[in-house]
Parts: sequence; structure tokens; C-alpha cells
Amino acid sequence: MKKNSLSEDAQIKQEKFGQFMNLIGLSERTILNYFDAIRTCSKIVSYTLERKGYSTIYDINDPEEMRFIQQMLEQNPEYLRLNKTGNNRYSAGIVNYIKFLDFLFIFAKKK
Repeated sequence: MKKNSLSEDAQIKQEKFGQFMNLIGLSERTILNYFDAIRTCSKIVSYTLERKGYSTIYDINDPEEMRFIQQMLEQNPEYLRLNKTGNNRYSAGIVNYIKFLDFLFIFAKKK
């Protein structure tokens, strides 16, 4: 993984997200593409994230809150353009991140 400017907690979350995607059978290239998608989406909604006390999407732990961010993205012209030219890579990255949060949420309830 390449070095980035994420906080230590966000880096750990990104690593766990990568492990999750590996477990569900995604290729290393796809995983890296989804990391880039999350980073780009975090920039697109940075104002909203900051208002909620986050610096990146990786700071979000609640699947429902992430679904709210997903809805915001789906109304953003820049996101829609990038997603279209990127063969839905951005929406796929967000959907997989929500699946990851759902997995963590269910796993935490079983403890």
C-alpha cells in the first residue's frame, strides 16, 4: 500500500477494509482502485465530513451514516461524472465500504 495522509485510526480502518475486500475475493488492483475511490469521495464530501467531525470516510463507523453520505454523493455532479467515466468504480468502492461497515456492525452485535 502506498503511503497516505490518513490518521493512524483511518489507516487501520483502511487496512481492515482491504483485508475484508481480499476475503470476499477482490483482486489487489481492484482493492487499490477502491482505496482511491474512497479517498476521492472523501474529498468530494469533505465539507459535510468536517461538519460531522470527520476528516475522511474511513472515520465513519455507522453504516446508516455512510448510507447518508452515499446519497449525498449520488446527487453530486462531480461524483456522477467521475463514476461514469470510471466505470462505476466510485460507487462500487462506496458500496463495498458500506458492506464492510455492515459486517463490522453485525460482528460487533454477536460479541
